[in-house]
Amino acid sequence: MLNIVDAKDPEVKESKPLIVAKNQVSSFRSVDLFVCNVFQPFVPGEVTDVSNGTGNNKPNTRKRAIFERLRNKPLVRIIHTLNNTTHGNIDLTYAAGIHTEQMLDVLKNGYEILNTKVEENTIDRSYLFQRNARRNGAVIPCNTFTPQMFIQDAEAKVIYAKLNSCCRDVTTPLYPSLAVHLHQDLEILKQAVAAIGNGTSRYAYVLNEHPGHHADARTFYGYCYLNYAAIAAQRLQAFPKYNLVGILDVDMHLSDGSHRIFEANPNVPVASIHINPEYDFPYSTRYNNFTGIGKATGTKFNYPLDPGTSWTGYKKHLEAAIQQLIVNQKVQVLVVSLGFDTLSGDPEAAPNSGLKLTPKDFHEMRQCLLNTDVPILFISEGGYNIQSVADAADEFFN
Repeated sequence: MLNIVDAKDPEVKESKPLIVAKNQVSSFRSVDLFVCNVFQPFVPGEVTDVSNGTGNNKPNTRKRAIFERLRNKPLVRIIHTLNNTTHGNIDLTYAAGIHTEQMLDVLKNGYEILNTKVEENTIDRSYLFQRNARRNGAVIPCNTFTPQMFIQDAEAKVIYAKLNSCCRDVTTPLYPSLAVHLHQDLEILKQAVAAIGNGTSRYAYVLNEHPGHHADARTFYGYCYLNYAAIAAQRLQAFPKYNLVGILDVDMHLSDGSHRIFEANPNVPVASIHINPEYDFPYSTRYNNFTGIGKATGTKFNYPLDPGTSWTGYKKHLEAAIQQLIVNQKVQVLVVSLGFDTLSGDPEAAPNSGLKLTPKDFHEMRQCLLNTDVPILFISEGGYNIQSVADAADEFFN
């Protein structure tokens, strides 16, 4: 039987035979899983599941695969939200403390405005829709060639200029239901932050649609639209007991967005364990020896790994990162950017790149994290071999 809690009604609707009481959460190491609309029918290949680029990015499939593995775990309590948001009541203001008004405007309104102009024949579709994205109706910026000289409609010209300034690549498109998905992800993030902040959850996992750790205050790219880890860290600081909030990023790729957002903030120490970006995305070694700016110098930590690193080598860096955040920086709560693309054979790894973790390694990773004995909020990041991702999530929350 499923242990499901309706987010609008705290009464447990169904319970598992081994359900634990809330005052037993810490000792039993249970986790609250916050998820939205995962019981709704899914159509393979819908726009949320295919974006421009390699074709490996399937965020909705990943989310559902993880959920299916966790839904019957004895110590996973599901807090499910049914959200029927339409564009008229989308609210992204929960992210406003991290992301600029212009960026949020593009993410909320960009697709609808541009697509309407296409339908009105005031913009030629070929200026906005490219390659894989075209068949799904997604809009991507032309960072190498801007067709604004051919766009006469004033409103479209403004929003497209904003899009070009906010998006840093051509693999993170605007698509019809993007704003709705972002709204829904922010809603469950808000619930999880409140649960950690109020002490009703010791460990919480937000099963968001898209990863977020590459997004910074002004720009989105790398499949990331909103930086949920950064938003959570800032929101947790509203609780008096959480002045120091740490971010630990265990995704395969550098946490460049989180670094840029908090590079001068000494109250949010950030540690990123990642493939050396000399070999893989985002192909910038600026942060290899980065420790922070100004008063935040000494609060940012980076552990670039050689291609082919296995759990034995990875664990040493994980323990070092935990030592820095928990012991040296004395953070009171931890936000973990939990990516599964560190798994061996991940299809998004560049040629001659990639790490060699196995699904079973994630069980030991979990033990390392829980030994910190601070509340932890887990945020979904990348992972592109869906079967391996599901296996690793199974081990991590087993």
